[in-house]
Amino acid sequence: MSRAVAMPVRELEPGELDWSADRRLAPDHPFLGFGTWRAFVTGDGEHEVRLVASIDPRQRGPDGQVGAIGFIAAPDGDRLPDGGRAMRMLLAAAESWLVELGCSRVRCPVQFSTWYGHRAMCDGFPAAGGPPPFPMEPSNDPGLTDLLAAAGFAVAHAAASYRVPVERWIAGAQLGETLLRSGGFADREIRLADIDTELETIHAISTVAFRRSWGFSEIALEEFRSIYRPLVGPIDPGLVRIAEAPDGRAVGFILAFADPATRPGQAGARFVVKSLAVRPEVRRVSPGVGIGLAVAVHRRAAAMGYPTAIHACVADHAFTQRISARWGEPFRRYATFEKAVR
Repeated sequence: MSRAVAMPVRELEPGELDWSADRRLAPDHPFLGFGTWRAFVTGDGEHEVRLVASIDPRQRGPDGQVGAIGFIAAPDGDRLPDGGRAMRMLLAAAESWLVELGCSRVRCPVQFSTWYGHRAMCDGFPAAGGPPPFPMEPSNDPGLTDLLAAAGFAVAHAAASYRVPVERWIAGAQLGETLLRSGGFADREIRLADIDTELETIHAISTVAFRRSWGFSEIALEEFRSIYRPLVGPIDPGLVRIAEAPDGRAVGFILAFADPATRPGQAGARFVVKSLAVRPEVRRVSPGVGIGLAVAVHRRAAAMGYPTAIHACVADHAFTQRISARWGEPFRRYATFEKAVR
């Protein structure tokens, strides 16, 4: 039986929060150069429920300022105690704070902005027999989505993860590889020895490629680096590739990584495709560059001994969703919720 934790809600500024277990909430976080946040906590210290509300002037919707609620944490992993009563208290407190600061719309769960992470898992939960979780995947109590709906939030963005046989993908998507080469494009692995320059390149591509995506907001280069620099140690550079135009200009990238919970060459070995982006002007005149990049990464993974790819958190109705669904099958679904508060 879950222990009751609901007590008076405490509001903590960044410098007051015990962030030792979560470096993403450090009091010198680069996000604080642009926005601010408050942590809302209830519980007895040992058994606490927490969430973080944030506001960033760069995040605007058609009806004004957008606020975010994320970093949801509960005392028993992702399990919400008290049937969610404590979380309902925190959501109400966070929403009130955001309204006072002028927000007209609130999104949840969103960690500062969609760059830092968003989405709640909706079905296919590992504890209910779904495949094991993979690195950087959203996780939450199965009851969170019902709790958000009861609080007036509605689904604003939906996505799924797909399990894709690598050899089937390579055989089916080779045309993209042909188009990439015939257009004079090349691809190369990321240069870890010059990672800050490489991240600057990826930041520039991401900013223009994702500008029309749901939930997009600007992100400063150093913020972007703070998200991706920690990934450098464990990644295989062959799984992070950059596409270059005939003139040598970087025009696209793909980010993938092996799942460290599996071993190459063994049953269940898999790798994760996290992000794929190509500059829009290149997509218009040279279709196939993105798929060509994806084929190169799948070839590398196959050579490493990974028979299965996870195409992670692919947005519904995106072009990449159609490609993933054609050669793979969905195994998990996610949603990000939104609520008008003015």
